[in-house]
Amino acid sequence: MNAEPKQLYLPDFCTARAVLAIVIICELTALVLALARNEVALGFWPDLARTSMFLLWIGLFGAGMLCVMRGYLIRQSPAKGSVIVLALTAAMVTIISSAAYFLGAGTGWLTDPALIP
Repeated sequence: MNAEPKQLYLPDFCTARAVLAIVIICELTALVLALARNEVALGFWPDLARTSMFLLWIGLFGAGMLCVMRGYLIRQSPAKGSVIVLALTAAMVTIISSAAYFLGAGTGWLTDPALIP
């Protein structure tokens, strides 16, 4: 009676190919978001830079987190692993979003009348 080894359903985020895919997806998403907003007051290039930096922080931190957690996640059931991944990802996005908000508040980005639409 051999038990089948558990297979991790997530890709290996420790490889360069996965990191390149994450960077390309983040950059294309940032480009689409910056083109969709196209606020004259914000300016296209600064808006693209802020959006790109925010998405890259989330994408690369998420990939790093899943790379580090891979050994633990492979030993879990798919249901438990999914809950762990979703909870950690939600916590990571909350932390990065809060840090970006407080950084923006501290530098005056949130109170600058030229940036408020």
